[in-house]
Parts: sequence; structure tokens; C-alpha cells
Amino acid sequence: MIKIPVETIKSRIKEKTGMSDEEIDSKIKAKLDALSGLISEEGAAHIIANENNVKLFDTENENLKIKDIYAGMRNIEVTGKVTNVFEVREFNSNGREGKVGSFIMGDETGMTRVTLWGSKADELKNIKQEDVVKVQSGFSKENNGRVEIHMNDNSKLVINPEGAKVEEVKRGASKSRKSIPELNVGDENVEILATIVQSYDPNFWDVCPNCNKKARQENGEYICNEHGNITPDQSYVMNCFLDDGKDNIRSVFFKNQVQNLTGKTHEEILAMKETGFEDLKNDLLGKIITVSGRVTQNEMFVRKEFIAQFVDANPDPKEEIKKVQEEQKVETKPVVSNETSNTDNITNESETSLKEEIKTETSVESVESVESEEEKEEVIIESSDEETEEPQPKSQESEDELMSLDDLESIDDDEDIYT
Repeated sequence: MIKIPVETIKSRIKEKTGMSDEEIDSKIKAKLDALSGLISEEGAAHIIANENNVKLFDTENENLKIKDIYAGMRNIEVTGKVTNVFEVREFNSNGREGKVGSFIMGDETGMTRVTLWGSKADELKNIKQEDVVKVQSGFSKENNGRVEIHMNDNSKLVINPEGAKVEEVKRGASKSRKSIPELNVGDENVEILATIVQSYDPNFWDVCPNCNKKARQENGEYICNEHGNITPDQSYVMNCFLDDGKDNIRSVFFKNQVQNLTGKTHEEILAMKETGFEDLKNDLLGKIITVSGRVTQNEMFVRKEFIAQFVDANPDPKEEIKKVQEEQKVETKPVVSNETSNTDNITNESETSLKEEIKTETSVESVESVESEEEKEEVIIESSDEETEEPQPKSQESEDELMSLDDLESIDDDEDIYT
């Protein structure tokens, strides 16, 4: 089944029929009530679209734009410009052997990862950044909240096809502020303002100091696939629960963002492996921060999680007050005073009021629910070619065994390849 986000379906219905948002929501609710327990909101939205002759996607799947590709499509044809190329990996997992590689491509509507399986992966050696490529007979899947194109031996990849041009690649939209209940799996470049109500010890792993990719240990030596024998550095990930007074969400912070969050240097964080992290976690408790990133689905625990891509550990209260006022459409009169002390008092009162309001809204119930949750740190397989793997619970299995065949690429703990 082709999986189209509900908001996209609603947008198409509104565009084609002229219905208001309220009217569309009312019709979807009525359909859900009429077929109680039989369909999802997405299914109800599909029915409303069909009833109003709204075409949601091109059934031919030819010459698509990236924004029009949804999970579950077959025989996809799309053209884009290559922005990143990753190495081919061989794998042997649960009886499955083979090789896989991938690249990122984009057009003026967005970006996507293209994964090549089996002998098709050998064609990656012919691709370089800035090449224009045409994918034919691909199929799409959802992975970690993002739609990817996959290619097998039946697919075709044309490099720099005659007459094909991609002038511009859309690398991301401006940040949008949301409350935690408003977050949806697949959201990207969203920002939340929240309080840290629980934090966990960081997880560490060995990486190559030259390329920051995960290093493996063999016969007492550390090996990087690219640089051979190395003296490893370490990278890390830290998980925290954030609460905005309306709901809470587990958030994942990788190396650079751990440093931004804690105000500690890389060396200071490594030193804490010997002294412990209790003081650091106590300092974080109750801290108000703004975090921008993307939302993924943790399938193991069936919950949304927030992958941090930028952390502001000391948000400006004046700016936050301004945002709140704009959101609530509150018109405020400017305060005119010749005395600097009066202005400072007003500003300080506003800052204190904002912090007290946010802390007060953080309910005791939500904190208790976080603390009572089983404290299983997710093991997140890391490296640095691209974004995060889905968090996984601790187990006795090796990290390689926990990797998904849908995403055998390494992970970028410092930046997001789609922006």
C-alpha cells in the first residue's frame, strides 16, 4: 500500500476541492465514526479524496519529483543530482549475504537516499557528486521516518542522461516551532522548547580520528576501513527526556550536540567516564532548552523520538516571549521609560515569568511517568556517513547484528546529510 501522510492528503483535498480545513477534518471524523475500528485516519482521508475525485499521486510513477514519492510505490522513475556517495558494504546477517551501497540525490523539491542492492551496488563506483542520475524501475520504502528509493537487479541507473538537468537542489526548509504533541514521525527541521526531566549516561564507541567512522577491533588492534590501523578516538550519544508541559519525548543527542547541551568539551566528557556522570545529569535536570531536529519512530518501543541536530542550551527569554506572543497573537504595548533600571526590571520579570510558566506547566505526572519507565538505554549504531540508526535496546548481541538491512550505511553524529 502506498503510504501518503495524512496532512498531505488533506492538503491535496483542500487544493482540488476548495474545502476548508475544518470541513475536511469533519468529513474524516465522520468517516472514522461510521467505520469505527475498521480504518485509520489515513484510510478515512483516502476515502474522502476518492469520493471527491482527488488524485493523490501519478499512477504511472514516471518523471516524478522527489516530493511526490511515497513509501510503497513501484516502477519509480525520477531524476536528481547526486550530493553524497557512500561506500559499498558487504553483509552477512541472519542468513542473508550480499552487498549494498547508497547515495543521496535531490531536485528542486527535496532530497532522498537511493539504496542499491546486490550487483547493482557495483555501479556506485561510476557515480560522483554533482552527477545527474535517472533512476528507473525503483521502488520506495520508509526507513526511520524517511522515504527512500531502493534498486535491485531489475532497476536501471542512467548517469548524466542526455538532456537531463537539475539546476537546484532543495536542501531543507526553515525551522518551524511545534509543541511535543504536534510532532509527527517524519517531521524535519522542527524546533521544540522544553525542560529536561530525565537524562541517561552517554554510550561510547571507538571511531577513526581521521574520518570519524566506526572502528573495529581485530586481534587487539583497531582498524578503519579507510585508514587501516589506527589509534582510535571515541564518539558518544546521550538520551534525555524532554517535557514542554503538554507531553514528553525521548530525545537523542550525538557528540557535537552533547557538547552543546552540557557545555563540556570533548576531553571533559571523556574524562567523566572515570568519575561518573551523576553531577552532569543533576545539572541538566530542570534545564530549559530549545532543540531543532527531526522525528523518528522507535519500532521497538512503539513511540516517537526526537533526533537533535542543533541545541541551544541557553535560549534568550526575550526571543521566547516574542515567539509566544506571536503564536498567541497577543498585541503588547511598548514600555517607555527613561530609567534603565525600570526597563531591566520589566525584562527580568518577563524572563522569570517565562521560566516559571514553563516549569509550572511541566506536570508531576509526566515526570513520574518518565522516571518509572524501564531505564533501558538504547544502543544506537554509529559512524559518520549519514544520519542516525533507529535506537535499539541493550542486548547481548553485537552492534553489527543490531543493524538493519534497510540501512547499512554508517551514521553521521555531527550533521544531517539532508540539509
